[in-house]
Amino acid sequence: MENVEKIIELYKELKSIWKVGEKLGISGQKVNYILNNNGIDTSKKPEFTELQIKELIEIYKKMEVGDGTLESYCNKHNKSKPNVCRKAKRLGLTNESRKHCKDSKKNMSNKMKCIILNNGHPKGMLGKKHTIENKIKFSKQFSEMWKNPKSKVNSEEHKQLLSDRFSYMQTTGKIKGGYSRGKQGWYLINGKEIYFRSLWEANYALYLDFLIKNNMIKSWSFEKKVFWFEKIKRGVRSYKPDFEVIENNGEVVYHEVKGYMDSKSKTKINRMRIYHPNVKLIIIDKPIYNNILSKLKGIVNFI
Repeated sequence: MENVEKIIELYKELKSIWKVGEKLGISGQKVNYILNNNGIDTSKKPEFTELQIKELIEIYKKMEVGDGTLESYCNKHNKSKPNVCRKAKRLGLTNESRKHCKDSKKNMSNKMKCIILNNGHPKGMLGKKHTIENKIKFSKQFSEMWKNPKSKVNSEEHKQLLSDRFSYMQTTGKIKGGYSRGKQGWYLINGKEIYFRSLWEANYALYLDFLIKNNMIKSWSFEKKVFWFEKIKRGVRSYKPDFEVIENNGEVVYHEVKGYMDSKSKTKINRMRIYHPNVKLIIIDKPIYNNILSKLKGIVNFI
């Protein structure tokens, strides 16, 4: 029978069900159950300050998986690792292709060796190779599949399915496009962490904040609305402007920051004129952007 008073006392001190469980040798779930049954609400997650968020972003930029950096951050700020990892995921910092440190790679290798030793190779091809005849056979099968107009992968239904799926992932932010010349990443704008695809977008957000402070506009939002081109079934099917700006008179205007106008961008803007003629769209090109920076240099803390 666990000492309820001791658990409550430790939770007030440590602020973590997992640390309480570790100290008492019981699971965090059990600590959570006991606390909730005794009127202690554990559902509220620890808050992250702006400085803690900024530090977390810098850590993920340099961190290698398993190097102990994240553990040090958790201990420093008295936060559980699962909570920190969840916060990192919400900020878009988690990346499965991050490098692993040497110790982490070694541990992964040893675990996989044990699994293979006990269960055999997962693909059943350990030490085996395809014969030349089979390789030629596979090559012909794939070539015929892609050349055959009646093949499933070449059907209109399959192409449309891929187009729909890709468009959905783009508009919901599951695919983040980027520009090779732009400094894309997370920027801290007026206390908010926002992912911008270029430094220009981040600086333009600071400019819009300046306009709000000087009562020149009411508000702005980044990539808030998606405009669909209903009759288009392939290629450029939708458009998500960079900024939605609410003017003082209540009018909604969209601002697009464009340092370089490629063919795809031209198509989006042209189709906006055709399919959404009543939407007011302002293009912030290089001369306009440079003019803003030169006029407000020293007034706005541009990045």
